[in-house]
Amino acid sequence: MRVTLQVISGILAVGVLAVTFAQALAQGLSLLPTTEPLVPQILLGVGVFALLAMAYGILEPKVSPKEEDPSEQKAEEKSPPVPSPKISQPETLSGIFDQLKTYIDLEMWELALDRAEHILQTYPETKEAVAIRRNINDLRWKAEPKFVDRKQKTVSEAEERRLKEEGMSRFVQHIQTYMELEMWELAKQKSSALMKSFPESNAAKEVAKLWPQIESRGKQAVPAETKE
Repeated sequence: MRVTLQVISGILAVGVLAVTFAQALAQGLSLLPTTEPLVPQILLGVGVFALLAMAYGILEPKVSPKEEDPSEQKAEEKSPPVPSPKISQPETLSGIFDQLKTYIDLEMWELALDRAEHILQTYPETKEAVAIRRNINDLRWKAEPKFVDRKQKTVSEAEERRLKEEGMSRFVQHIQTYMELEMWELAKQKSSALMKSFPESNAAKEVAKLWPQIESRGKQAVPAETKE
């Protein structure tokens, strides 16, 4: 529509200029009487030109510099939301049972008991729950009495973190005791379990310093036990 108005306006403008030039030339040649009938036509052309100009001004869209392209808005609406990194993976029975075995291996009896009770409550009919029922009393006996008798059913994140730190610190002391008693194979097993389960912990870094001695003495102790 705007292109059509521009073309028509251009044609009328050229026509008006041509007629005006012809009128001026006629006046110079004393032919004014023959050109007087053209005056209404000129005025009509000017009026039409003015109307077309006004229409063009009305139809001309006014684009704001802040206005966004609709295609960009649609692209933003269609883009999928970025998942939050804080969303945790759903728990599984095998994952909880692996945690239970890890805590038992590291002698973290309170956390082991917490995972065992969670499995009994959440997955009571599974084979894992059957195995736990046979050993639940042993876990309760090894855990601290105040933990066993607590009213709270599950440990909080802060309590779990505290129990892990205390358990790993206690576990390092046990490994050192095994070393003093020259129980190198047991010290090796426990050290390996700690470094594998919590490699970034301070306890694992402390055990890593003892590992060369544990591994070396463990290799020396194997032939002596074989000879016996």
